[in-house]
Amino acid sequence: MASPLSPVVVLGRFPPPADGQTLATERCASFLDDVFDVRRLDTQAPGADPLTAHPRFDLGRTLHYVGLRRRLAATLRETPTAPVLWHAVSPARWGHLRDVLATAPAFAPDQPVVAVFHRAGFESLFESAVTARTAARLVRQLSAVVFHSQALADRCADVIPESKVRLIPNTVRDAAVLSAEAASARRAEGPGTPLRVLFLSNLLPEKGFADVLEAVGQLHGRGVAVEATFAGRWPDATTRVAFEDRARALGVRVAIPGAVADPAEIRRLHLDADVFALPTTHPTETQPIAILEALAAGTPVVSVDRPILRDMMADGVEGALVRPHDPAALADAIGRLAEPAPWRLASSAARARFEAAFSPAIVGGLWQALAAEWMAAS
Repeated sequence: MASPLSPVVVLGRFPPPADGQTLATERCASFLDDVFDVRRLDTQAPGADPLTAHPRFDLGRTLHYVGLRRRLAATLRETPTAPVLWHAVSPARWGHLRDVLATAPAFAPDQPVVAVFHRAGFESLFESAVTARTAARLVRQLSAVVFHSQALADRCADVIPESKVRLIPNTVRDAAVLSAEAASARRAEGPGTPLRVLFLSNLLPEKGFADVLEAVGQLHGRGVAVEATFAGRWPDATTRVAFEDRARALGVRVAIPGAVADPAEIRRLHLDADVFALPTTHPTETQPIAILEALAAGTPVVSVDRPILRDMMADGVEGALVRPHDPAALADAIGRLAEPAPWRLASSAARARFEAAFSPAIVGGLWQALAAEWMAAS
């Protein structure tokens, strides 16, 4: 059995900035802190923008990763058999080039390396003659690969051996979790009037914030008392101005608090909301932490019908899954949750799903077991 002081390396992007990947990487490391000697190695490039889904060539970032290879190799020489949990594996071409040239060569020959896929689309590297061979070589080098859900693993079934696949879902920070007593009291209150809708994510077009605004506008037009909060970081001022103009044209009441990183504030936003709406069609989406935060708070969720989201919730149970890019369907689903009975059922189911599959206790145990598995094998 692993010693409490056995070293484990957690390699990836750590906060700041506080985006889904950095938060998940730090959460993994925090679960291991009480059991192992965790060595955090931050790969964050200066000036990196978390809203850039597919990074392009940048000389400054390239020089950063060239230097990172040397620093990483020097650090790993101190613990050449320690398991490495590698949280920064990329499905994008430029990112893959970084992985195979700057990161993978730094690992010791017999070092257990477990890749954690925080972004979907790794299988696309095998569809290009430019990256297919290097991606296959990288998979052979890896000891295991962590996916957040079976749906994501299924997408890579033809390129990653089943024997290497491990499933560990995301979870949330402890301060974002509503207590059982508070969740029960909240269910007793039921939905409010006006109905309060929350969107919480980076405000990228593919996250669906414009569809949520249109849905809220449709509910308003039907005579439903409704208001909405859109919390997150805007990619640029032009996008925000266009959003505000459209909200005024629809005549709906919206709040725009900006980016929110404090988990206690996130919990408060969910307490103040009746429905969480995130109709994301982001191409590299894996398992949105924002939806897990909603489930943890017992907030019914309305999202879109995609395999990765069906692994998180079921249509008509914790909320609703509707067709992508369909504000009318969003409006119908949100409107149904204005009624106390279906709202209470969805709130109870949301909290139960979180406790059964995504709680910190469950996810932390899975990370500790994974590290111990490769500690024993090293």
